[in-house]
Amino acid sequence: NAKVAGFYTVLRLARGQVRNIVTPGSKYEVVTPTGTAGAKGTDFVVVYDPDPRQGPPVGEGECMKKPRGTTQTYVRKGVVYLTGALGTVDLCPGQTGEVQQDGRVSKKYRHHCGPESGIDARQCLSPSR
Repeated sequence: NAKVAGFYTVLRLARGQVRNIVTPGSKYEVVTPTGTAGAKGTDFVVVYDPDPRQGPPVGEGECMKKPRGTTQTYVRKGVVYLTGALGTVDLCPGQTGEVQQDGRVSKKYRHHCGPESGIDARQCLSPSR
């Protein structure tokens, strides 16, 4: 039996939201101006809400502006890592994470890891990359 290699996908999200269902064994990342959410074979939602005061994107030759806005991730199934400039957290089903425009990463617990989530709690508590 030949083993089929997984896919590697990078999706850049400039505004709005996207729901992602990822084939186990594939590497999948959603990159926003403030953070990156990456799947470990899962089902998750990423929302990027830009700060409306930031104005239009910077044109060529102009000074780069720091990204403004937040990146939010909600995990429906599996485990997702959420990375900002100042850290990384692992999220399990029912958990929401957020990257602030300054790069701080936090997670909120809607449901705890364990039998009801289908994820072993050790996966949620594993050290960040």
